[in-house]
Amino acid sequence: MTTSSSARLAAAARDSWLIRSVASIVASMRVQPDELPPAVVAADLAVLRRLFEGSVLGSRVLIWARRAVGARLSSRAVDAAGGWRRQIAELTAWQRIRAAGIAGLAATAIDGLLTLIDPRPASVYRWLLWLAAIVVSATLALAADALDTASRDSHVARHQ
Repeated sequence: MTTSSSARLAAAARDSWLIRSVASIVASMRVQPDELPPAVVAADLAVLRRLFEGSVLGSRVLIWARRAVGARLSSRAVDAAGGWRRQIAELTAWQRIRAAGIAGLAATAIDGLLTLIDPRPASVYRWLLWLAAIVVSATLALAADALDTASRDSHVARHQ
């Protein structure tokens, strides 16, 4: 590019509305702070709260959430979850390993069945991940006792 054409280009850029607009936008840009000030967060949350309170769906969800939080802690669901926790705590290590393997196999089987009705195409990586999950889960389910024994006899596990 010659000097005269670069001078003409510079003059055209100075007179260009687009160049001036882009330059002013770039000049007004600021670096985003890592953390917003508490007043800004509180104002945004207040606007969001008013938005949810004004909608029918939002108010119903809010009512449901308040009921759920205000429910008694000795509800049947909480008692059942506590019972499951106690039952799992009573299992030996190899039984917990086997249970994790069976749960993994069930999850991969359900995922495989749902993949058949999923309209999105499945990639090779998805199938490989699914296959890896099956292999790990089957190993846990079938070799739970051996894995438990190996972990108890491991020098690495003892030194942690």
